[in-house]
Amino acid sequence: MEKTKPIADVLTSLRAMIGVLIFWEGFCCGASALGAASLLLLLAWVTDLLDGPLARRDPRHIQTWIGEHDLTADILVALGVWLFLGESRLVYPSVVAGYLIICAALLFLTRSQRLGWAVQAIPYGSFLLVDLTNSQFRFYGILLVCWVLTVVVVTWPRFPQKTLPEFLDGMRNLFGKR
Repeated sequence: MEKTKPIADVLTSLRAMIGVLIFWEGFCCGASALGAASLLLLLAWVTDLLDGPLARRDPRHIQTWIGEHDLTADILVALGVWLFLGESRLVYPSVVAGYLIICAALLFLTRSQRLGWAVQAIPYGSFLLVDLTNSQFRFYGILLVCWVLTVVVVTWPRFPQKTLPEFLDGMRNLFGKR
């Protein structure tokens, strides 16, 4: 059991690297790499599902630097996805740049973890939409949607009782409503 935290940290680090790889796929191969980028995104999401429970199982309950930056790894994946879409011209690069500027400013000003969760929605939603509307890559879109639904089902007790209320409370606090 004491080895679960280092494994969680490796998974979190791997997820951050996957974000960079997703961008690199778009930079090197463009839209033709959509399938590979989809599989990398799925791998990133698998590491995200596994690292939290592994970290919580460690009996020492230590917080490592990597564990403290789990959200940073998540945002790097979303950033990699968003940059992939822009670099591949699957989303207008000006839209990609504008969204990045707005998100960076909001995250800098608010320093909100919940906002960090929220800013990932547009890149992921756009990526899924591109996958699902492209007949050549539709399978990957369906695979990613099935993964998301599976994760919601598997984590169901935690999702409505902890994750969703934390997010909604964070959004209310962010906008000054209580």
